[in-house]
Amino acid sequence: MQPIHYKIPIKIRNENVTISTTVHNSPHPNGHTILYLHGGGLIYGTRHDLPRHHIHHLMAQGFDLIKLDYPLAPSVSLDELFEALYDALLWLMSDPIQLNLSQLILFGRSGGTYLALKLCDLMMARLNTSPKGLLLFYGYHTFEIPTFFEPTPTLGGKRIIHHDQVQQFYTPHIVVDDATMIRALLYYHLRQHGTWMNALGITYENCASYAISEDQLKLFPKSFIAASTSDDDVPYVMSVKLSHLIPDATLFTVHDMPHDFDSQIKAPQTVALFEALDLWFNGLTKGVVQSFPE
Repeated sequence: MQPIHYKIPIKIRNENVTISTTVHNSPHPNGHTILYLHGGGLIYGTRHDLPRHHIHHLMAQGFDLIKLDYPLAPSVSLDELFEALYDALLWLMSDPIQLNLSQLILFGRSGGTYLALKLCDLMMARLNTSPKGLLLFYGYHTFEIPTFFEPTPTLGGKRIIHHDQVQQFYTPHIVVDDATMIRALLYYHLRQHGTWMNALGITYENCASYAISEDQLKLFPKSFIAASTSDDDVPYVMSVKLSHLIPDATLFTVHDMPHDFDSQIKAPQTVALFEALDLWFNGLTKGVVQSFPE
């Protein structure tokens, strides 16, 4: 089945902005929908970064899949990003999609994991409901992580990215889609120079206010978490913490693989990931109790 593309109209700072979304309908729907939020440190990225393997696998399991773009920092503040994401969710709940929140699974990779957690938090606070489950790949629930504030010169390769190479990305226009992933240059520049948090408007003083608190996470739905012990972008310990804070969480760990290890779709540990994920899906959608390998 061919994907369907929609344009979601929202307002940010009294400016009309369009958020693009792509819907992949399963040929054998199981009644559940996965809403995907891409990674990129909230600075770069596109809804199209999800490997085709993942899309086909999820659809074969009966899931409809919605891939959603969102406005990117520093063209918007984090608070503006959150509101845009929530407005997009409300649009998805109306015609023509009529998203059923009770059968919704939020799926985030890296920075998208943080947004999936934040959107879950907003759903619980404003709509008095929560998604049915969460897929949280190599992400974080807080910015209170020392390496996020420190220079990481080796991230993004051996080449140091200088300020004059990223000046083009500082514009007054709101950026919603980074289809060519060119803004990755900006993200790695910020991480290399220890200024990523500055670009997000995060300081040591306000950092805690942007975290999903431990008390909130205790109320979150069933979650499947995946990460690599050798992740050089987001510390593996963040996924371990999430797995301890969310009561019904499954942690799938891989070893000696990069941050977005699941992009290596033929790697044995990625194959094992999707086998474990299918077991988890079975328990989530059919109520079947499954045991997972250690």
